[in-house]
Amino acid sequence: NFFYPHAWRYRDYVIAAFNDDKPYDEFIKEQLAGDLMKTDDPQRKAARIIDAGFVALGPKTVNERTGLRFELDVVDEQISNTVQAFLGLTIGCARCHDHKFEPLSMHDYYSLVAIFNPLTRPREGRTELTRTIEGTNVYAWQELSADAPATHIMLRGSATRPGERVEPAVPAILVEQQPEFPVTEKGTTGRRLGLARWIADERNPLTARVIVNRVWQQHFGEGLVSTANDFGLMGAKSAHPELHDFLAHWFMHDAQWSLKELHRLILTSRAWQSRKTADSPIRYRRLEVEAIRDSMLAVSGRLNSKRFGPAFRPAIPLAAIEANTDKESVWKASAESETSRRSVYVFAKRGLIVPMFETLDMADTVCSCPQRQVTTVAPQALTLFNSEFTQQQSHAFAQRLRNEAGDDTEQQIRRAWRLALCREPTAVEQAKMEAFLNDESLEEVCRVIMNLNEFVYPE
Repeated sequence: NFFYPHAWRYRDYVIAAFNDDKPYDEFIKEQLAGDLMKTDDPQRKAARIIDAGFVALGPKTVNERTGLRFELDVVDEQISNTVQAFLGLTIGCARCHDHKFEPLSMHDYYSLVAIFNPLTRPREGRTELTRTIEGTNVYAWQELSADAPATHIMLRGSATRPGERVEPAVPAILVEQQPEFPVTEKGTTGRRLGLARWIADERNPLTARVIVNRVWQQHFGEGLVSTANDFGLMGAKSAHPELHDFLAHWFMHDAQWSLKELHRLILTSRAWQSRKTADSPIRYRRLEVEAIRDSMLAVSGRLNSKRFGPAFRPAIPLAAIEANTDKESVWKASAESETSRRSVYVFAKRGLIVPMFETLDMADTVCSCPQRQVTTVAPQALTLFNSEFTQQQSHAFAQRLRNEAGDDTEQQIRRAWRLALCREPTAVEQAKMEAFLNDESLEEVCRVIMNLNEFVYPE
């Protein structure tokens, strides 16, 4: 639950990678082993340390009694998130015993441990690589020696019971021949780079299938494989295997790992554009909490479109502060202009989630989250209708309508509908809202509009 003051640099890298349509295979390599990739450009070398933030920014349990147990816990988090995110497999339980449901053994697990084991956090001062990020005092996990420490299978997962020694390798079930782990340059083992190259190789049977499934899920609400983080024996089978194979092959060879091309293919397909029939399931999907908040800011005219840079710290309601046992972890809110930025730039701390975000099913900030849980509970309606944020946006929205539509009630309502719902109000809606406006303020009308189902459940 401690601060990562420079985590925003990795977030900016991820956003820029998607905006620039960085090939997905390159994206994987940079995240897992950017610090090991050769470059003669000092600035690019420094930037690639940030690219590898994927393996450094996970949760840390700092109350472990022994340093070895702490290091094994860190590696466990790195392995679990890497394997789930890119390969769609669960391997964490093989830390203590052979996987009970998948063909994954303890030997497979600890062979992956041998890949991440050389990573070390500098304990005194900064190393040469971190000093190249001028003007910061951030520590980075990196390899300090080409001589990797020995890795042993820990019997029953106990840090005090080392068993057979293992060498770096990927799960045997996934390969006919193990990839090479060559030394990349003086001072590093190159093991993570070898793993990254294998994951991003077109001969890997899972990587492309996992990511095209995630993109399909984003557009249709459910993936071809409904268990997006589990392609193993206990996961769901692909609903359309031939389509899944086609998309994975097309993504690698025709699209050259371009996610924008994959989006374009899906969104221009008959499957996406076809009309719903009486027999087809209607999947109404609520906007994510970040999109709801951003939509409120957009219609109110207060959205700050500033991109990148340090995260802003939103105001935390007093009730949430009083309920928090760690008062020192509560931050001071940023300036109002900053707190109107898009929600992707909000400061995130695992031990103190913004109440609005937590109530409306924010993604898990600790583990890899394949799909958000969507709940429907009373606090969500109360938050959207009564929160201080909603009231602020209602006032700003009303002022915008007065500025753009004058004092004409009919035009105010029509303008509000176009801004919030992207359509004209029906005659019945127009009449009811005009009648409502006779008794209530324009601010109340705006608050009602931002709480319509149509606002948070767009078709």
